[in-house]
Amino acid sequence: MREFERTYPEKLPTVARITPHNMKSLTRQSLAFRRSVRGETIGALG
Repeated sequence: MREFERTYPEKLPTVARITPHNMKSLTRQSLAFRRSVRGETIGALG
């Protein structure tokens, strides 16, 4: 747990079980995170 806290000192990553009910929400959250990290849509990277 200590190494996990060292790796993610500010905010822990989201861990969720994907279900039909939350799939769209998790997909939107994932896309928003990837855009914030890379600055563009992943598919545009080639």
